[in-house]
Amino acid sequence: MSLTIDNRPETARANADAMEKVTAYLNGLYYATNGVPVDRRDAAADAYMKNSPLDVADKAAAVKQIDNLTRECENDAKSVSWRTKMNSRFGKRGKEIVKLATLGAASVVGGVLAVNGMTAASVAVLGAGLVAVQGERGLTAKEKADVEQYGAIKHGLFALKKMRRALTGESDGKGNASAAERNAALRLKRNRER
Repeated sequence: MSLTIDNRPETARANADAMEKVTAYLNGLYYATNGVPVDRRDAAADAYMKNSPLDVADKAAAVKQIDNLTRECENDAKSVSWRTKMNSRFGKRGKEIVKLATLGAASVVGGVLAVNGMTAASVAVLGAGLVAVQGERGLTAKEKADVEQYGAIKHGLFALKKMRRALTGESDGKGNASAAERNAALRLKRNRER
């Protein structure tokens, strides 16, 4: 009969310790970058992580916990409605874009009908386009809450991604250039291609 060592309690304790440290660090990184404009968030996260690095005994367990949290956040982000994603991306301006697109489409269809001799139908199409865009209103309280929740999910994913890179030593592929420098280089490249 061989001697079997049961180390499950130690493994569970290490996982719990890693989860506790990952959660605490995630909260700290989240609040350190909260309210920072998106174009400066990366630099703020790097500064926070430089000043207080994530220190865990078992990096593999911490990476596993980060991956689990990332998967949960990605599932939450996938379940968000298309409308909430559009409101998050464009806000009030997005509703204006949809309004103008609807009116523009109705104008084009109405113009085509008028050219083909269907003037009565073209007036009805233009009227329908005007009615469709007149219902414009601001975001409701529920829509604002959904946008804030979606923003928090995306912000959390950003923080988790930064933490994982810090633990694994992976590169983000951006080099040491700032966001402004990368954008300027991209614009220059596009202008050269024209």
